[in-house]
Formats: sequence, C-alpha cells, structure tokens
Amino acid sequence: MQSKNRTLNNSEDKEKWYKIKTTTPCKKENGFIQYKEVEGLIKSTDSKIQSESAFNWEAFGFKIFKDQPDVFVFDKKSEKLKKDNAPQFIKSVWDHIDQDGNRELTRLVLVNALHDEHVNQKLSKIICYHHSEWGVDYATLKPEVEALLNEGIKKEQDSSKKEKLEQKKEQILTNLDNKLQTFNLWKEVKVPVEPGIPEDWIFDPSRNVTRKRLPWEINIHDRSNKKEPQLAYFPTSPKVYHFHTMAFVEQMRRLPSCFCFKPISSKELKLIFNNANHNTITQVSKIINEIFMKFEINTCLRITHFFAQILEESGKSLHIGSGENLNYSAIRLKDGEYLNGTWINGNKDKGESGYYENGTEWRTGPFSYFKNNPDDADLYGRKDLLSRGDGIIQKANQQAIANRAYSNRYGNGDIKSDDGWKYRGKGLIQLTWKENYIAVNKTIQEKYSESQINIINNPDSILSHKGAIISAAAYWFRNGLNEKADKGDSDNNVDSITRVINKNTDSYNDRREHFHFVKKILNTTNCFNR
Repeated sequence: MQSKNRTLNNSEDKEKWYKIKTTTPCKKENGFIQYKEVEGLIKSTDSKIQSESAFNWEAFGFKIFKDQPDVFVFDKKSEKLKKDNAPQFIKSVWDHIDQDGNRELTRLVLVNALHDEHVNQKLSKIICYHHSEWGVDYATLKPEVEALLNEGIKKEQDSSKKEKLEQKKEQILTNLDNKLQTFNLWKEVKVPVEPGIPEDWIFDPSRNVTRKRLPWEINIHDRSNKKEPQLAYFPTSPKVYHFHTMAFVEQMRRLPSCFCFKPISSKELKLIFNNANHNTITQVSKIINEIFMKFEINTCLRITHFFAQILEESGKSLHIGSGENLNYSAIRLKDGEYLNGTWINGNKDKGESGYYENGTEWRTGPFSYFKNNPDDADLYGRKDLLSRGDGIIQKANQQAIANRAYSNRYGNGDIKSDDGWKYRGKGLIQLTWKENYIAVNKTIQEKYSESQINIINNPDSILSHKGAIISAAAYWFRNGLNEKADKGDSDNNVDSITRVINKNTDSYNDRREHFHFVKKILNTTNCFNR
C-alpha cells in the first residue's frame, strides 16, 4: 500500500487527506486469488482509518502459533499421518491440506495440496513460535532419543544382538551430543549493538542533515584508535518465529516488482509488439489489465506464455482488424506452392496464375475442400501476374473461400449459411468454428458479462480491440491454459500450449522463440513467484 499526505486547497479547514493506492484480493475462484488495484482519497480524521504496525503480522493475515510441543504424529502401522492429539499448529496445517476431509494425509493428498495455489497461500501465512534448531539442548533431547532407541532394543530377543544394539545406542547418543555441540550456536552468536552515527559520517548543523565526511574532515590519526564495535548476545531463549520467507516479504513490501502484482504498461506492450501502431498500443493498454484480471492471466508465467502465443497468432503488429487472412492463391488451394525460387509470370488472357518454381520453401494447401474441388480453387483463389501476391489476374474471394473451407463442421452450417465467414479465425487467438465461438462466448458471459461483448450475437465484435483481447483471454481460460502455463518455462511447456491452440501448426519453434523473447522483455527471471 502506498499513501501520500495531501492538503486540498479548496478545503476551508485545510484538512489533511491520504491518497491511498493498494492492491487487494477481490475474488477467489478455481483456487486462484484475483487482485484488484484500488485508489482514492481518505480524510485524515476519518473514523475508518486505523494505524497498524508493520510488525503486527496478524493484522496482515498471518496466523501465529506459540509454544507448540514436539510430538510424533506418524502412525507406523498404517503409514499415515494421524491428527488425533496433534499440536494446534499441526492441526491447522492439516485442515488446509486435508481437502477430502477423511482425516488421512496420504502421499497423493499431500502432492495435490502442494500444487494448489489457494492452499499454498494459506500455509505460507502460518507462523510458528518455536525452539530454534540452533539452540537445542542435548540434556533435553537425549531422553527422547534414548526412549525411542530403547523401544526397538526391547523387541530384540537375541541377547548377543541386544548387547550390540546397546553399544550402537551409546554410539548414536555420543554422535548426537557431538553434532549438537557443533550446531548449537545460539549461546555463542553475538550481534553488533545498534550504532549511532558511523565514524565516517558527521552531523552537519548548517543543513540539519547527517552526511558522509568530506576528505578534509577525516582525521587520519583517529584510525589508529578505532574502537571495536560493541557486541551483544542473542536473546537468552532460542525460541524464534518461523515463517515462510517469501510470503512474509510479499506481504510487507511496499512496491510491486513483477507482473504478478503490477499492470502491463503501454511501454512493455510496445517492446513486445514493436510493429504495432500507436493507436493499437494505446487502446490495448487501456483494457488488457482488467481483462487479464477477469480471466486470471495474472502471473508472470501466464502472461509470458499468453503473449508468446499472441505473437504468432497476430504478429508483432498486433493485427486485429480484419480477422484471418484468407488471401490464398488458387495454386496453393489446389495443392501447394513455393514461397521463393524462380518466378514464372502468369498469363492474363488465359487466366493462368504466375508462380515460383524450384524454390526452397514449400507451403501445402491448408484446406481439404479445395484439394477435392480444384475448380472452386480456380474460381475463388488469387491469381498473380508479375509477382507473388499482386492479384492482378484475379483477387482472392476470401468470403467464398471461408464458407467452403469451414462448412458443415464444428457447428458451422453449409456454404449458403455464411457460417464459414462469420466464424472464421478472428481475435488475438484466431478463434474459428461456431462451436468454439459458442463455448468461448459462454465463458465471457460467466466471467465478464459487464463487458457487453457477445460474439454469437455479433461475431464481428471480435474485430474490435476489446473483443479481440476478451475472446483470446476467454479461450485461454476455458481451455485450461493458465494451468499449463503454471507448469513452467521449458520448451515442452510452450509446446503443450501450442498443441491446444493449433496442434498441426508448423510454428512450434517460432512460438518457443517468442516465449524466450517475451520472457526477456518482461524480465520474468525476477518474478516474485519463481
């Protein structure tokens, strides 16, 4: 939380106001906490203002358990943890982990809990005030260890073996004593007493500041008489607060440092989509953070994976406006074509398209319909004359291509229904097919109905900046890509997401490169959640 004192000029009594800006949890869903940034003014005399010390941990959501006993709660017969008669600290941890409520913590239950973000949030804020291992007293620990060893020795019936076990017990106790003497540092550790002004600093009364001494103010003769720092022992009791370090730092810090906790700015967007025009960057930056929050794309990993896929789907220009590019040549629709090589000019009089021959890069036809109906490919595909893409002989009829390529499948009607064109690839992730539009639209209405985006009533709403991002984020959320992103930043993790978005694409390597590019731009190696 950040706050600044403000005195409003138009206030007659010149009251002080606090400008408050904070990030606060606003919703828990699917085991993930959503955060919302809140900003506003609060009057200094407002009764709701409450001052809290940064050391009052419980006020910040931490739970403290003091003087918890050491008890063995593992049932050796069933090999399952037992909750009965456990300390309150253990019971609290147990309650968060035991999600099926059967009072048994099997290995599977523990693994599932460790992968549950909500459970981890709760566990990380449990603090135990307990005896430090640096201050364990051998005289206290010896009876406990000896009793445990004696329990095993009593079960041995062979007298000679029992005698050897007794000897081994004495050796274990001796080793334990030596180890504790080595690690029992509590009584030996000293720390400097809080100093006053350091010797190389000086109080300057003319400026009313403490500053470092200037070279001519240092008395070199004082160095020989430099005093040893005053030291003090640790507190007598070795009981200390044990807490989850990362959770403590997260709670106490004042300014967010990574994109798990701060919004994406237009500057970062421009670095990622460096060919996008100013208007696109401005429009997207206004809405993307709210949309990310709604669909839980709210960690560095999730954001990086998302942008990596968008770079491939929409390009570095963040192309949104017209949807999927269906400007295919008739030659490619029928079979395939080279993208380079020696250009053979077309014949306008005969309606024959130009093409490359003997090229090194080949692209096959993307749609089986036109391979089976080559006459339609000739009728609707682009035909070039002097160079690839000039369309001088015949421009591509993209609507006709879409209606034929995408007809009678995945919820689309026949060619005459125009569904192929209405539900062609659109948005930041090229959402295609009516079935997908219906499914994603359902997620939009469930998660963000106030957006007033309905891609079934108005399929072209995806062609707006807002619709393009919302549809992509809803698709991402609905297909479990947040959870896939959480698994890490390896190439295999990138590929697993690519397989969901476009399984048969030839761009797997490109998307991996996009991921590492975005990771570098956002500097996610400094992510707080890593």
